[in-house]
Amino acid sequence: MGSISFLGGGAGNIIPILGFFLFWIKRNDVLTKSDWLFVLTLFLSIAIIGNKRSILFVWPFVVASVYTFVSKSMKITTFVAYLPILLIVFVIGVKTNPTLNPTGSRWGKFDLNYVFDYAAHYTFGDEYYRASGNIGYGRGDGAYKIAAKLKTESLFIHYIFGYGVEEIFSQDYAGFETGKFGVRSKGALSSFAQNFVATGLLGAVLIFFFGVSLVRTLDNKQLRRIIYIFLAWDYFLFINSTIAINASSILLVFICLYYNWLKDQRVHYL
Repeated sequence: MGSISFLGGGAGNIIPILGFFLFWIKRNDVLTKSDWLFVLTLFLSIAIIGNKRSILFVWPFVVASVYTFVSKSMKITTFVAYLPILLIVFVIGVKTNPTLNPTGSRWGKFDLNYVFDYAAHYTFGDEYYRASGNIGYGRGDGAYKIAAKLKTESLFIHYIFGYGVEEIFSQDYAGFETGKFGVRSKGALSSFAQNFVATGLLGAVLIFFFGVSLVRTLDNKQLRRIIYIFLAWDYFLFINSTIAINASSILLVFICLYYNWLKDQRVHYL
């Protein structure tokens, strides 16, 4: 079981999306009302229990993209019909997440401006600190600052090949040299930035395209593109849980193989 264990809280952001793909494929692109009730309940439960924020934005985007570009059943009238349900789910998700409401409680006040301000600050840092230009805050700004800092260093070799994995993966948060890389803390680094420090631009790019290569076997161009976008979000703004964690990467490969197998079966029995 250790080979497919899931470390950290990334499961709360990744499993609901991969679970939706799996459930959607099994149902042959058509979910009944009871299916939707099950999917939404499961999604909300994981988001609330795991205290996850980004899933409230990413999951609806993935679902809408699948039904718009793959199933091609999402029309304006359909979207309008289900919009109240989506809004209710979103409001519940925000109110039950202590970091997304200004009261910081499990059933706090719903404030949309607070939600978007928090998301922007969490990803790119506070405007005051961004203006200083000296240090990176948030996973997005951290990656930018590291790239800019390494590019201007005299040892350009580090920009291409990195400093080695011990600089990032074997250090705790307190021991990470923030001044050396120009970021607030190790926690401000996305997976791309971590790999950039450890393996350089060459390694960081190759790691991302390794994830892309796992999906290339999927026999549906539109669905592949949606998963590529999802992988890019996970890699550049999150921690690459989909590929770096064995449990989710195995599930992703299974989803691709399962989709292809079901498609072949349906063609064979037509």
